[in-house]
Amino acid sequence: MLLMVVLPIAILALVVMVMLYIWKKNENDRRRFEMLQNTAKETISSRLVAYERLTIFLERINPDSMVVRISSNGLNSYEYHSLLLRTIREEFEHNVSQQIYVSPEAWTAVKEAKDSIVKLISESISTLPPQMPAFELIKEIVETYTNTNKPALQKALDVINAEVKTLFA
Repeated sequence: MLLMVVLPIAILALVVMVMLYIWKKNENDRRRFEMLQNTAKETISSRLVAYERLTIFLERINPDSMVVRISSNGLNSYEYHSLLLRTIREEFEHNVSQQIYVSPEAWTAVKEAKDSIVKLISESISTLPPQMPAFELIKEIVETYTNTNKPALQKALDVINAEVKTLFA
């Protein structure tokens, strides 16, 4: 008789425990999914900001826009050379934290673009005699850039654009 009373209660208790376990697991899974959704939204937003900032960086170190933006008044070519390199270094340092939001390929492309612009500026100054006016350096940089250096900068922009498109595909 006792078995007839205890057995159904034990079975009922076991069923309730299994149901509570399943409910708790489902609730935890739902919360985890909601958290991942919120994190994904924040991550995409942060990544977009990073891609925007790196695009602006690349446009700002583009020699065509950089020499227009950075005044050369009263400077000789060596002083202007130092100013350009310092500007690139500061811009890069300001954006270095963006690498955590972009792919290694995008970050490598950005660094290669920066390095190619630095190399172009350094090679341009080596062709000029000391104390030459800054406008001669500007002319040399723009001519060289127009003829040879766009691929690294354009490649970096292309990599960034391709990655941004994958965020919305």
